[in-house]
Amino acid sequence: MPTTTAHPQSAVDEAVRIAADGSRRTVESAQAAVQATRTYLDQVNQVSGELFKIWAATADAALQSAFDYQNAAFANGQAGFEIWTSSSKDGLRRWVELTHQTQATTRKAYQANLKLFESGAC
Repeated sequence: MPTTTAHPQSAVDEAVRIAADGSRRTVESAQAAVQATRTYLDQVNQVSGELFKIWAATADAALQSAFDYQNAAFANGQAGFEIWTSSSKDGLRRWVELTHQTQATTRKAYQANLKLFESGAC
């Protein structure tokens, strides 16, 4: 029957070594988990930024397309209106010009807000 009392210091030394080794592995695992989380968050942030840029470009293109469609409708409507009356032509022209100014202002405001949002000021 082996006795453990013959070398009690070696048993303590072995227990300390096992505990230290386990602690070292735990720290290494925690560091690896932190690094993996950082990498994941960096990738998520990058993808989110790219998706926002795509969304912003799509929204801008949609605004421009809507305005182009509206302008084409104005041009068509103006031509039809000219057939019916020439006295109101000036009024319609002014209304179309005002609408174009409103469109430009809306688009500039959108782009300014987009730049403000991208700069992180919001």
